[in-house]
Amino acid sequence: MTIGNIIRQLLEERKKVILPGFGNLEAKEGSGKTPEAGKRIDPPGVNIIFDSNISKDDGLLALSLVEKEGLDPEEASQQVLELVDNIKFSLDKGAPSPVAGAGTFDRDDEGKVYFTPDRDWIVEPDQYGLEPMDLPELDQPRVKPYDKKAEPDKKVAPVKEEDPVEPPVKKEEPAEPVETKEAEKPKEAEKPKEA
Repeated sequence: MTIGNIIRQLLEERKKVILPGFGNLEAKEGSGKTPEAGKRIDPPGVNIIFDSNISKDDGLLALSLVEKEGLDPEEASQQVLELVDNIKFSLDKGAPSPVAGAGTFDRDDEGKVYFTPDRDWIVEPDQYGLEPMDLPELDQPRVKPYDKKAEPDKKVAPVKEEDPVEPPVKKEEPAEPVETKEAEKPKEAEKPKEA
């Protein structure tokens, strides 16, 4: 297992990964947003964030190398420091610094370091979704805005409250008589005998 795969595993477990003297990586929940300008949609999901403010070594990455790779603790610490030196060296040359199995460190136009996870790494499968998307501007609106002045006045006859409108009643035709046999005819009710 490479050091990049161990970093990836720790981040999937929602642990902060500190790169001594450089910064840390952390998995953070993103709620999704549409900026006020409304020209971009950022879907919800888990983002891997790099923060250069916290860089004091907590030993977690080296300890994970000891546990997973069976390395000596000093050798594991040395590998972590070499990784950090390689990242810094690449960034100082103006080149991105890939970490196999995890992602790539790079600098933006202002010199701020950021981290981009590998494209095949789905940080949170349950929240897998769309990439951020730019919204194109329309040349002209597709729907004309409603203009009440352009609509002709419609005159509506008032309804009197005294004369309620009743729905029309459907007249039913009387059914034709059906012939019955003598035995089926109902008997006349017997009159009670007077005493």
